[in-house]
Amino acid sequence: MPYIKKDLRPELYSIVQNFNMAYAEETLDKVADLFATHRNFTDGNLNYFCTQLIRKYWNKTDAMIFSYMVIDKVLLTPLCYLNLERGLGLLYCMQREFKRREWGNEVIMEMILESVGRLYDDYEDKKKEENGDLE
Repeated sequence: MPYIKKDLRPELYSIVQNFNMAYAEETLDKVADLFATHRNFTDGNLNYFCTQLIRKYWNKTDAMIFSYMVIDKVLLTPLCYLNLERGLGLLYCMQREFKRREWGNEVIMEMILESVGRLYDDYEDKKKEENGDLE
């Protein structure tokens, strides 16, 4: 997990603290707007946000689903190779930190990573068909 500057944490952590899946779309838009408009919010900040969300609600499927939704909206849109690479890299780093710190949420991380991995697989298959296979 990136150890982001303390002055950037409160706004993200308040969203984590008040998370409720009933308001997922509204919360998703708020998070996406933060990352779109705040020049200091980077992939590292997104990693911090998703890590905190999963740590707080690790036994809830909602946290996994919402983390995927955030990564999809903030990183994977539009869907292209660079964004898939960023999303998979972010998830891999999160997974490594969960394992390193022994937080015990590897199953959730693996599920999210697998979901984005399937997007990657489909994207690669589509591009292979469009542009031809390797020679």
